[in-house]
Amino acid sequence: MSWTQHSDIDLFYNRTDGLGDNILPGASGFYCFELTNSRKKDLDVTVTLSEGDIHIPLVVTLTPISSGGKKITKKAVTSTMSEGKLTVQSKIGANSSAFYQLDWNWPFEGTDAQSTAAGEKGGTYTVHVQIYAEEN
Repeated sequence: MSWTQHSDIDLFYNRTDGLGDNILPGASGFYCFELTNSRKKDLDVTVTLSEGDIHIPLVVTLTPISSGGKKITKKAVTSTMSEGKLTVQSKIGANSSAFYQLDWNWPFEGTDAQSTAAGEKGGTYTVHVQIYAEEN
């Protein structure tokens, strides 16, 4: 799927069975995407995730994918959604494309208070993904 500015994506779509699942503690998934740099200089890329009204303790990992389709785990960046926001940094070489996998996980253990608060609030959980690129 191709997307441009202000596009909606279904980050929590279940790619195993194709069904739209409710997310809950213990749930995990991923979203793959490609960024293309058509410039003659490298780009510094900042990917920012921010939550809507509901906060859940997501653990998010952004991993570059090699041209052969393998995860480059030594360049992966992992962080926890903190105060509703998460920022990760990456680079894209000049005149090239970079593939990424965004893995998300709602830990089952150790998040009882946050998980209960999210459940009590109810509603739809929304994550906004912003990608900002700037010449190096």
